[in-house]
Amino acid sequence: MEERRKIVRTLYRVSTNKQLDKDDIPVQRFACKEFLKGKEEWYYDEENSYIEKGVSGFKKSSKERNVLQTLMNDASNGDFDILLVYMFDRIGRQEYDTPFILKTLDNMGIELWSVEEGRQSFKDHSDDLINFIRFWQASGESKKTSLRVKESLKQKILDGKFTGGSAPYGYKLVKSGEFNKKGKELMMLVRSHEEAKIVTLIYLLSNKKGYGGNRIAKYLNENDIKTRNGNSWRATTVDYVLRNPVYKGYLVSSRTSAGNNGKAKTNKSNEWIQSREKIEELEIIDEDIWEEVQKQRNGRNYKVNGDKNTDLTVTTKSPLLLTGMGLISCGYCGSPLTTTYNTKSYTRKNGEKVKRRSPKYRCSGKAHKMTKCAGQTIYSHNRIESVFLNEISKFIEGFREEDLEKRIKSSVNRIEKKSDVELKNQKRKLSKNQKELEVLHDEVVKSLTGDSSFTPELLNELMEKKEITIKEIENKIVILEKDLQKEKDEIGQIEKIKSFIPDWKNEFENLDLPEKKVAISKIIKQVTVYREEINIEFNFNIKEFIDSININKKVDQVS
Repeated sequence: MEERRKIVRTLYRVSTNKQLDKDDIPVQRFACKEFLKGKEEWYYDEENSYIEKGVSGFKKSSKERNVLQTLMNDASNGDFDILLVYMFDRIGRQEYDTPFILKTLDNMGIELWSVEEGRQSFKDHSDDLINFIRFWQASGESKKTSLRVKESLKQKILDGKFTGGSAPYGYKLVKSGEFNKKGKELMMLVRSHEEAKIVTLIYLLSNKKGYGGNRIAKYLNENDIKTRNGNSWRATTVDYVLRNPVYKGYLVSSRTSAGNNGKAKTNKSNEWIQSREKIEELEIIDEDIWEEVQKQRNGRNYKVNGDKNTDLTVTTKSPLLLTGMGLISCGYCGSPLTTTYNTKSYTRKNGEKVKRRSPKYRCSGKAHKMTKCAGQTIYSHNRIESVFLNEISKFIEGFREEDLEKRIKSSVNRIEKKSDVELKNQKRKLSKNQKELEVLHDEVVKSLTGDSSFTPELLNELMEKKEITIKEIENKIVILEKDLQKEKDEIGQIEKIKSFIPDWKNEFENLDLPEKKVAISKIIKQVTVYREEINIEFNFNIKEFIDSININKKVDQVS
């Protein structure tokens, strides 16, 4: 009676979707078929063999791999006798899981063969131990390789080098003239003039009008501004632009990572890897503006009776001047004042019935019964805003011209003193110590030839002390120069305030409501409303207030 041929099935696997582009399964299949040639006692059941595409044998356990579970089930049913793989790591790469799979298949009577490694058997405990060590080493090497690759990419980002991928909106890829080890020319990021204009517009709308992702996307779409692919803008796309540090000139990676469910998750900003130094050629948005946008988008921490209320977010949508920016609260319970509407109906002389809907300030804590508030539920917007604007006017006009002149003169005097006395003195000291260090260097040569009364050791000690002194003086000079520049900048700011005060009302009135809200938020810390009075706490940051008004003119210019 002719002996039954052993049924052989193969398992082919590629680890990631990236490998699918090249698809090394044909390579595995060719190697296995070559291995089967001449083995007449084996029957290759190719039709029922197993293929796993885009499945990591390192990240996924056997229970998470459907194809492997089907293979194990078929083996338990006796559907085949031999499992052939190109290498045993095609079965898996987990040091604990994979040896157990092989041991289980062996116990089922399945012969385990690899083209590269031959037959795997489990005759005794030493085989078990050898297999565990082999897969433990393979897993370790995989982890090491992964860590080496990650560390290399991290170092490149820290050094400000582009590590590949598509160009963020606002940039394009060009050839760098540098080549990798394989001779492939590397690409580099450069600004795209047209897209950079749109990025600037997006940041202006966020920073100076207080627009969120949805409103910015709507604005861009209404003005027929398309994405790079010619699509309409979405809030998620806008948010990506507003969060990416590349626009302030810093390359970044690790903004996302693989979550437990296999889907990408957004990492916290302190987990990002960011280039150490700013790359000036990549900067589209001034760093201060980028940081300001992050603060605005993170919002204010509203509190009701001391507890954070995360349901209330910063917005400029409300028709009321002070709501939505976290500026105004109830003086009795501390709850934010929000927007509500009062509708009144009346009949005109011609019989037409009309409804008038007017916005009002409302204590959110009392309205929602979250607090025991002794104040009013509703406040007139005319009363609050007229008092508020009057106080703003007093505040700005309180920067009297003669006081500003005194501040300018005082700053000029400080600059003259620092530049003429302190800075010149430090520079003289630096020059003197540098010359003394040169003398010591010359003395070293004499000491080595025996022509000096100083030993090399003593000279070395003296030079080290002198170098420390020089470094300390250089640091003082840097600090003094920074202080001088700060004084000069302050004079410029005061001059700007001087020229701004006479016309500030007209400039402010020309802003639309969202722009007024953002401008006000620069100089107001808190507005607290009581039944009979309104308290206003100022930030005294009139420069940011002026800048917020002036920069709004740029929005229309960019768009």
